[in-house]
Amino acid sequence: MSIKKSLAFKLSLYILITIIIIFSIILYYNYRISRNLILSDAKNDAQNLTELTVSRIENILNSLEKFPENVVAFIENTEINENELNSIIKQTVENDNLIFASSIAYAEHGFYKDSLFHAIYYYKKDGETLKKYLGSTEYNYFDLEWFNSPRELNHAFWTEPYFDKGGGNIMMSTYSVPFYKKTRTEKKFLGVVTIDISLDKLREIVSNISFYESGFAFIISNKGSIVSFPKTDSVQMQKLKPASWNKFYPGLAEIYSKIRTEEKGIFSINKILADSDIDKWISFTQIPSTNWSLGIIFSEQELLVSIKVLTQKLLFIGIFGMVFLFIIIIFISRRNLRPLKKLAEATTLIGKGNFDLDLPMANTKDEIGQLEYSFSKMQSELKDYIKNLKETTTAKEKIENELKIAKDIQMGMLIKDFPPFPENKEIDVFASLISAKEVGGDFYDFFFLDENKLCFSIGDVSGKGVPAALFMAKTLTLFRAISKKEVSPNRIIEEINNDLCKFNENSMFVTFFMGIIDVSRAELEFCNAGHNKPYVVKNQGKFTKITDLNGLPMGIISNQNYSSGTIKLAINDKIMLYTDGITEAIDKNSDFYGEKRLENILSINSDSKPETITNNLLNDVISFATGVEQADDITILTIEYK
Repeated sequence: MSIKKSLAFKLSLYILITIIIIFSIILYYNYRISRNLILSDAKNDAQNLTELTVSRIENILNSLEKFPENVVAFIENTEINENELNSIIKQTVENDNLIFASSIAYAEHGFYKDSLFHAIYYYKKDGETLKKYLGSTEYNYFDLEWFNSPRELNHAFWTEPYFDKGGGNIMMSTYSVPFYKKTRTEKKFLGVVTIDISLDKLREIVSNISFYESGFAFIISNKGSIVSFPKTDSVQMQKLKPASWNKFYPGLAEIYSKIRTEEKGIFSINKILADSDIDKWISFTQIPSTNWSLGIIFSEQELLVSIKVLTQKLLFIGIFGMVFLFIIIIFISRRNLRPLKKLAEATTLIGKGNFDLDLPMANTKDEIGQLEYSFSKMQSELKDYIKNLKETTTAKEKIENELKIAKDIQMGMLIKDFPPFPENKEIDVFASLISAKEVGGDFYDFFFLDENKLCFSIGDVSGKGVPAALFMAKTLTLFRAISKKEVSPNRIIEEINNDLCKFNENSMFVTFFMGIIDVSRAELEFCNAGHNKPYVVKNQGKFTKITDLNGLPMGIISNQNYSSGTIKLAINDKIMLYTDGITEAIDKNSDFYGEKRLENILSINSDSKPETITNNLLNDVISFATGVEQADDITILTIEYK
């Protein structure tokens, strides 16, 4: 017994001496290592916060950019009058808190031939949305960056921050989108659609960013203008030029020169701020939309407070712990090794899938007991996880099955048996629809109103998935119901549009083309609500596009007036209608299928039957987009007057 005690004493002494040496080394390097780790984590946190903030600002800017881009799309692709544009712009400025103003500015003599300037400008002032016309010898917007740069660059453009004297009369940045008059041979610049954002609004967003107690964020533009700085309003920003930066914040000019050399990073600014007795760091990254830079400055001293306190606690615990450790080290070793071995054997069996195995109970509240509890909890959670995984898999399969049923129901609303009118020798019809998802928003329809009149339509709902499918079903139902009581295409579309505008809280819309072929008169009466322009295909490779009377898509503005047009048909003329899933199909090189390739297929197959034209066009699109996931629904409807 005395020998064992001696051995235990010696072993305990050796272990204690070893632990003291290791503890001293750990304590010595703990502060330095922990300092680097905490500082590294803080850098990562700062960089993540910077990138998250940029992502938030980018999302805000991207959402704002959608409006002028959509307006440009309407201007270029639809016939929309100035009153409709005014209404859309005014409503957007009123409803969006981040948009200070918006305008449509035309090029020289671009609106009225006898007027050099014409720019409609809606802006906010004292809680109201006001309107005025820009353009004069004092306010020559042709020379301003927001008008001139997009014209020269030929693409959308965010301006540098500036004070819009004579316009909004505040510090702002403008996003300008050019629009053009496009023909087959030329692309003529007509003007720009803009939105203005107040720098004070942007400063409010940035001022909410904090990093520890003294950290703060700021934004500097690509050319060195201060966009946002703490406790600095737009009037002060206007006065702060690069030459006066160092008076406002020492070292800011040098910081700017460093952050403009890279897209993102983090570096110490101690040497830059030579008169500061506190070590500081800056994390920065660029805002992609505007090419501005967002930076966060924070203090190193605040990061290291916790490690200093931790080091002091470790030293105190270590001194008193060594004495206690010397006494109990042998007993702890003997007591803990046996249950650990049993627990290791049990966990090996659990790892092989035996989740119902009974774990050995340590019956203690120390680390071994906690470890046993943790393994027991892990065992229970693994069983629950496997159970939940099975339930989740079952639920997923149920959802997929329901979507398949929904697709079958949706496809059941469309005519798929061809030829649809085998007894009718004067009309031949063929159609095809391929959804990008389980359900989609494209549709087509056709039926005889009487023995001489064939009514047909094609449509494309904004968006994809279940919402688009429901909106498609509503549109198709309205078309079939209203077409029974109305005889004029424009009146049918006007009634459908009014019904779709009701309770349209998600602001969905549908492009729509319909027509009525009077077989006895060889005449087509049609109306277009913002849809792709159909083709009239004739024999011997000839075709024409129906470009007249292209109105707004349905579901946007109620009580909208639409117009009908008529076309005389010749024998064997074919009307080919399609959705933008054809022309906007993309290949591996990100090139669009386009109208030119579509027209080439029509020319080659002009003497073919509707089924041949439809299938050849569809096969060509599929071959073109091989290897690329289908992004939009594809629909083709071809009708031959025989």
